[in-house]
Amino acid sequence: MRFALGLAVLALTLGAAAKASEDGACSPVRLDKKGGSIEHVPVLEQDGLPLCYSFAGAAAIDAYRFSHGDRNYKHLTSPFFHGLNNSFIREKADEFREPDDSLNLGGDSCIMINQIRKTGSCSRDAVGWTLKGLEWKKYLKYLAEFYEFRREYQSSQKYFKEGSGSISERYIQGQVAASKDFLACQKSLGVPVPEGLTPEFIAALLEQDNPFKFLKESIGQACSGKNVVPVSMPECTSMGNFSTDSIKYRKLIHRWLDLPDMQPLGIDLSTKVLTRPKGFRGINRITGTEIFPGSHAALIIGRRKNPKTKFCQFLVRLSWGKDPTGYAKEWTFTNGNLWVDAEDLSENIFGLWAIGGLSRILQQAD
Repeated sequence: MRFALGLAVLALTLGAAAKASEDGACSPVRLDKKGGSIEHVPVLEQDGLPLCYSFAGAAAIDAYRFSHGDRNYKHLTSPFFHGLNNSFIREKADEFREPDDSLNLGGDSCIMINQIRKTGSCSRDAVGWTLKGLEWKKYLKYLAEFYEFRREYQSSQKYFKEGSGSISERYIQGQVAASKDFLACQKSLGVPVPEGLTPEFIAALLEQDNPFKFLKESIGQACSGKNVVPVSMPECTSMGNFSTDSIKYRKLIHRWLDLPDMQPLGIDLSTKVLTRPKGFRGINRITGTEIFPGSHAALIIGRRKNPKTKFCQFLVRLSWGKDPTGYAKEWTFTNGNLWVDAEDLSENIFGLWAIGGLSRILQQAD
């Protein structure tokens, strides 16, 4: 019994020593401060939309742009439009999704980033950002409901008898009238109405039997000309799953933050680690499953030793705005970012991704 207890104590001691060695240096890093790669990228608010992956991806893109010579700080990549675009492409490729599930906008940060490498970055301000008292989620729902309502109503009018079953003039007039009402509503909400978004264009979109296309094209008319900038950057790659060892994640994060040309590191994590007390574990590494479903995509943008506890911490850039309420009391909220103990965060991570790839650190972390 004493021998077994001695082994257990030795194992704990060695584990603690390994962790202390790994986190020992914990040299300070702040990518959001002067000279940091994400210095000119503001904290955003995803406003209830299931688009955390596109908000994190857009911030990573702009951090790379601004830290590699692009000084057009006013052009911020639109997570809203590029999230819709990603969902539209994914919906066409996914036979298991419901075609009318217009608000199922989940996606993959790297896939979206690699799309933008080809298409360019559409401006957040061109698409629209602040609405007059209306959340983006409600606005998107309004667009989807407008589409479904007009489709259902006009289908009963389309072949109103005026000759030999041809599309009636009454139907065409109804579509254009509805589209004019739609544009008037856009203006009243403060949504930019680009030149190409005419009543005739919207009427033609209503002919398409695909709500994603209606959402993407009606919003995406603003994404042309000067509102789109080319983005020259390396490919985004990712790694990990629910079974990947949390210690490996922690090693990889430390090695990434030790690189000379530091960019934000993307993470996929169990959301509740941000709001539950220290020690929370939302992932079962043995079974490779989530214990408490609910995931979030975010960025790691810093590292420090907690001045009180001396534990090493990572700074997480979120997309939930600057409201400090709702987070676990053990973590420190600072201007839209959250300091979380490195061990706790790593225990709840199930994926890493980055522009430029992870190959430079993967070889060193095994």
